[in-house]
Amino acid sequence: MKRVPSLLCALALLAASCGGKPAPTPTDNLKVGVVMSTTGDAAVYGRSALAGVRYAVERLNQSGDLGDTHVELVSRDDKSTVAGAQQAFRELIAEKVNVIIGPMLSVVAAETDQIAQQAGVPVLAATNSALDITKFGDTVWRVSLSERAIIDAGVESAAERTGLTTAAIIFDPNEEYSSAAAGWFRESAKAYGITIIRQAHFTTNGRDHAEAVENAAAPGPEAFFIPSYAADALMLMRVMKDQRRRQLVVGGNGFNTPSVLRAAGRTGGGLIVASSWDPRRPNALSKQFVKGYEQAIGRAPDTFAAQGYAAVEILTRAVVLGGKGSSGIEQGLREFVADETILGLVSFSDEREAEYPPFVRFVKAGSIQLFD
Repeated sequence: MKRVPSLLCALALLAASCGGKPAPTPTDNLKVGVVMSTTGDAAVYGRSALAGVRYAVERLNQSGDLGDTHVELVSRDDKSTVAGAQQAFRELIAEKVNVIIGPMLSVVAAETDQIAQQAGVPVLAATNSALDITKFGDTVWRVSLSERAIIDAGVESAAERTGLTTAAIIFDPNEEYSSAAAGWFRESAKAYGITIIRQAHFTTNGRDHAEAVENAAAPGPEAFFIPSYAADALMLMRVMKDQRRRQLVVGGNGFNTPSVLRAAGRTGGGLIVASSWDPRRPNALSKQFVKGYEQAIGRAPDTFAAQGYAAVEILTRAVVLGGKGSSGIEQGLREFVADETILGLVSFSDEREAEYPPFVRFVKAGSIQLFD
């Protein structure tokens, strides 16, 4: 197996200090397609993820880590819809991209990744935490932690840190992500000895959030388990603040945006949520990423920006291993060995799932504490 250069070389402009020469590569472009939501409901996540990808590509082109190869980034807005993502994938494949990063949402990816699969173009699922996303194509590789892993880490931490024994689940049974994630909350609750004493429903983007919280609170659970996207999470946090609820909230990956974290800090019981990344992590590459991103973009990165950036880190390793063509990138991903990224030490399972330790956040009274 080929040895992968340390990521202290790649994307960090430290190639000279790492010794050796960049792997020989063709002088033509590496064409990278990226499909993210810059409009629609998922734009709150997609704009950050796209910014992370763009920043990583700029750094990569400056670093010379791919020899004379220039990375050309071709981006498309999936409009937070299946139709938008499918059109974007077809356009990028027609433009002969070597790899696609995206789309933004897991439920969209489930209906879209097959297009790349049929064309033989590998997909890096930078932000798709929900569903068994890699089952939708054997050229699909998940970069983010799965929603199942994120929920399990959050529930485990809540049980160990607070002695939690009862909870209610608040979810939308008609929305695919929310419904599936509610099932993972049930599984984790059972594993850690927590009894689900109420399940309350809301409608995504609806007006029934206050009623859902009241129904969930009626039997007196110690915590609320909530799988939802950011917009609904914000509404539910506001309702809890208005109703002066004291229950701890354990959220899914949809809670990992700055606006939701701020809102959660103002509720009585606080929030526990696991994440693929946190800016406070004691990782040299991550610290360098935060500093450089803030200087380049003018704001601090969030989890989704970090996932976009990490997708390019992983792509770089795959190209060094296998080459810049679609088949070479796929081969490089299959030969990928554990290596440091801004997400930590990343490896891939046989099912093409990225594996690395999650970070668990406890948010209360405006402060964020990291749990081991």
